[in-house]
Amino acid sequence: MAKDKKYDWAIGNSLPEIEEHSLVKLNIIEKYLEAYMRHLTILPYSRNLKFTIIDGFSGGGLYKDIKGQEILGSPLRVLETVERLKKEITFERENKNFGKIDFDIPVYCIEKDKKVFEFLKYTISQRGFGNSANIINGEFEKIYNNIIRELQNRKYKRAVFLLDQYGYIEANIETIKNILNSFYNAEIILTFACDSLIDYLSSSNKNILIKLGLDNNDITHLLDTKKDNDGNRRILQFTLLKSIINKVGACYYTPFFVKGSKTHRAYWLLHFSIHPITRNEMVKLHYKNHNAFIHYGGAGLDMFGYSTKDKDTLNPFLFAEQDRLDSLEAIKTQIQNKVGSYNNKTFETLIQSEINYTPATIDTICQSLEEQIYYGDIDIINPKTNKKVRSYKNIKLDYIIKDNKQKRFNF
Repeated sequence: MAKDKKYDWAIGNSLPEIEEHSLVKLNIIEKYLEAYMRHLTILPYSRNLKFTIIDGFSGGGLYKDIKGQEILGSPLRVLETVERLKKEITFERENKNFGKIDFDIPVYCIEKDKKVFEFLKYTISQRGFGNSANIINGEFEKIYNNIIRELQNRKYKRAVFLLDQYGYIEANIETIKNILNSFYNAEIILTFACDSLIDYLSSSNKNILIKLGLDNNDITHLLDTKKDNDGNRRILQFTLLKSIINKVGACYYTPFFVKGSKTHRAYWLLHFSIHPITRNEMVKLHYKNHNAFIHYGGAGLDMFGYSTKDKDTLNPFLFAEQDRLDSLEAIKTQIQNKVGSYNNKTFETLIQSEINYTPATIDTICQSLEEQIYYGDIDIINPKTNKKVRSYKNIKLDYIIKDNKQKRFNF
């Protein structure tokens, strides 16, 4: 996990107390890895699961909570989750008479501070994972390329990178792009201290933005936005986010905030991937942990479509059930105007085009089509049987959208 200087791990010392937002991130990482492993072993004919996990800013691996109870940090959380899921998946497949799975999941734990590295190595060994983890003392930016080359030589095509940096430049934009382009299927879960960077924004601090990976046009736009909008934090957050996403070039992403009750500092938990299903799984976790996440922007299909002149459009979206329902109602209206452009195309094409711009899940987008399917405004066709679906619940990604020209009147 990311480290502040107050996280002073040393053998024999008291464990540092974990912050609330860090505990949220740990829980998300665990649940996401669980969903990831289960999804990749769901088919009865699956025979192997081969991917790697790289924890780029590991820390010491152990914390205590406010009550003094021990809390596993990201290295141990990852190692224990992988081992638990291996046993659970094996047991479940045996009960279903599915084939045996061979697991090949190396875990890399990187820590640059020598003292913290020794604590981490000791802690992992004490927990019995000494042979399961590759523990490296080094700076992530300087060594990650060597790890990628090693994994490529060993034919790993899938990788999950956990980049829980404390600030905002330890894993810059070029690094993120390089990781995403290095594997057939790479994912990155990145912590980004956006409020700290916004506070630092000024014409005299351009070097920090250059180091992040932004060019002169991005930097000028950010500084002008800060000046023109009297430093409005929400507008600056969206402007910065757009600049980062455009530079990264990731296919799919979730740009939502970790929120804590004790801090007003904003941290993005950014998830970058190259498949809409993985993006969807991460958004599902935001709804399951709705007390811990927040989004400032629209509820529908254009969540970044705010006006810099209309600050009321930056209302909080809290991922609670009412927010999901608000999103559903917004999408019902918006999708009527959009669906015609997907005539004779797959439902997956619609999802690929729209999913990055909504806090909704794929299930909610499917549900938004319920009335149009019922009244015959559109047909969703199973290409294998050429039959229409009768319920939005049965829509699959490869089904074809047919937009009927003769529609009912809307009053």
